[in-house]
Amino acid sequence: MPKLADWLDEPALRKFSGKATSRTHVQVSADDLNGAKGILLDLGELHDAAEVKINGTFAAELVVHPFSTDIRPLLHAGDNEIEILVVNSPTNYVSTIQWPKNAASQMGHFAPISAGLLGPVVLRFETENSER
Repeated sequence: MPKLADWLDEPALRKFSGKATSRTHVQVSADDLNGAKGILLDLGELHDAAEVKINGTFAAELVVHPFSTDIRPLLHAGDNEIEILVVNSPTNYVSTIQWPKNAASQMGHFAPISAGLLGPVVLRFETENSER
């Protein structure tokens, strides 16, 4: 996907349950690294969980709000790759199943639910005196 979007809004993904990876690159200056006591990667809105890698190294599994983690130790001056593997619940796949309609069946129909990385994704630089 070229942009962050709810998988419900993409016809091909509306009933998809699984995982998808997003990658991007960010430039970080040596001055920014030296001046930051922490650099938080904040994923914003996410449904349902994510695994984050920075420059190919595992950073965090994010399963509850707020979906953020300090990635300062994994960054270096220059180009850095951020990889986010997003996993949604099986609900959207289950919404495709036609359950038997009988008195013994406890299953009902499930509608697809929001899924994916919706963002906004931001880096928050924490300094000794403030956050920017």
